[in-house]
Amino acid sequence: MSQVENTKRPWGPIMQIAYVVDDLDAAIDYWTGVMGVGPFFLIERPVFENGYYENAPQVMNMTAAMAFSGGLQVELILQHDDTPSIFTQRRPKDNGVHHLAALTEDIDAAVDYLEARGGRRLQGADVGGGRIAYVDTGTPAGILELAQLAPEVLQLFDVIRAAGAAWDGQQRIMTL
Repeated sequence: MSQVENTKRPWGPIMQIAYVVDDLDAAIDYWTGVMGVGPFFLIERPVFENGYYENAPQVMNMTAAMAFSGGLQVELILQHDDTPSIFTQRRPKDNGVHHLAALTEDIDAAVDYLEARGGRRLQGADVGGGRIAYVDTGTPAGILELAQLAPEVLQLFDVIRAAGAAWDGQQRIMTL
C-alpha cells in the first residue's frame, strides 16, 4: 500500500485490541494483576439490532469487559451461547488477539474500501445508535472491527479512558 493510499483510508487509528475468553473473571485478573490495565467496565448482554453473521440473521448473548491502557482500549469478550459468530467460529486457537478495531465516520465507505482490497464482511449489527462491522482483511492483520458510533458511546469511552488514567490498581471492575 502506498503512503498516499494509506492517508485516504476511511477510518482512524487502531483504538482497540480484543480477545475472546472462556473465563472473563480470570482474564480480568490477568489484565489487572499482570498487565496493570484497568479498571474494567462490564457491558453485559448489549442489544445488537439487525445483527448478522455470514449474511444470516443473528442474535447472540455476550458480555464485553473494556478498559484502556493509555489510548488503547482492551476488550475481553465472553459469548454465553454457541450462536454462530466471529467469536465462536473465527476464534484464534492460541487465545491470542481476536480482532483490532478502529472508528469511522462512514462505515459503508470503510467496508467498501477493505472489500475492494480483498476483505470480506463477516458480521455486523446496529448498536447503541451506531453501527459496527467486522471485516476479515485477508491479511495477517486478521479481522478489523469498524465502528461508526453515536456520540453517547464515544462519551462512554471517554469515561472509561479517564478511569484508566486515574486507576490506583485497587478496584478491578467498575460499573457505569
